[in-house]
Amino acid sequence: MSILPSRAALDLDGAQQGWSIPTVVKQSTIPGAGVGRYAQEFTKKGTIMCVKKSIKMADVTSLKAVSLDMAVTFESEADLERYIALAHEEGGHSREAVLDLFANFIWSADGKVAWLNHATWSINHGETGEKGLNVWLYEKDGAIVAEAEFDVPAGAELFCQYRRDFDQPPFYLDYCAKNGKKDVRTMVLEVVD
Repeated sequence: MSILPSRAALDLDGAQQGWSIPTVVKQSTIPGAGVGRYAQEFTKKGTIMCVKKSIKMADVTSLKAVSLDMAVTFESEADLERYIALAHEEGGHSREAVLDLFANFIWSADGKVAWLNHATWSINHGETGEKGLNVWLYEKDGAIVAEAEFDVPAGAELFCQYRRDFDQPPFYLDYCAKNGKKDVRTMVLEVVD
């Protein structure tokens, strides 16, 4: 891994990242949100848009060997620290850069295991269908799935519901606090609430 997962989402086509529909990552329509992912073709409600199989960080011996269509899972602070060490060893990334990556891109569907896509979703928060919500993220059979919750027009930015889809594990929230960071769910909900 010479680049961080957030950069991989920008540099590589969606098919390499697990997307089954054509997408592009570019500036978000939300001011200050950074980049967002956009559907490049009409996608019908119920379509599985992306699947990312998981690998436990405890089983990772090299980040370079993890495919970009996978997600790394963390079950403890030791797992997070191991990722930081490998990111530094294999890519020269600083602890602070990886902590920022964690803060902005780690999420959880079950409140027990934290997930980091090896090429990030780059999907921002949408509160309701009227406010852009069009993707449902969930865990199924050891993989993370992005499903079209509503019909998605070609060119539409993709949005998931951080309030519903993200349930951060206590160990990860404690880790963020210990390292002076806020997790992405907390950051976004502070802004929208």
